[in-house]
Amino acid sequence: MLLLALAAPSLAADNQAVFDGDGAGVDLGTSLNPGGAFTVEFWVAIEDVSSSSYSTLFEVVDTSDAKNTFYIGYVGTRWQVETFDVNASEGGSCTDGTEGICYTDSITEGDPYHVAVVVDGTALELYIDGVLVDSETLSASMSWSTEQWVLGVDTDSGSSFTSDYFSGVMDEVRVWEQARTE
Repeated sequence: MLLLALAAPSLAADNQAVFDGDGAGVDLGTSLNPGGAFTVEFWVAIEDVSSSSYSTLFEVVDTSDAKNTFYIGYVGTRWQVETFDVNASEGGSCTDGTEGICYTDSITEGDPYHVAVVVDGTALELYIDGVLVDSETLSASMSWSTEQWVLGVDTDSGSSFTSDYFSGVMDEVRVWEQARTE
């Protein structure tokens, strides 16, 4: 069953949500609960893919400590999926042993990519343009309580979403209450 399908905001062009990197994100609230088997998918075209860029695409964060329960972004030169993060900074999961995926991929600014992350119990998979590019085994299934769900912006403090802004367009954002197949 589909839990969330994002309708494009009024400022979008051609039914795509446009993010200009100015700190505006989309707040999806605190009541989403896709369970332990779910899929997050969307189309994205990123405008800044420099080696120092942090593009937060999708984030589920515990605002009490600013740690990500679940994160999808393009950090530097890699797609990154974080789960059960141990610190509040993106990029750390690639070096601190946090469970997640860090898939190095050279993408082209402005080109559209379909991103899908599938979680099925302890299985974590990342698909880019319909191709499984990386997978990981988690130590536990995902669970949810009152985390904040957002698109396009990050928090490193837990109290305000003021970092790692996304610049580009996003379309057809979906959260499914099931682990979708390839």
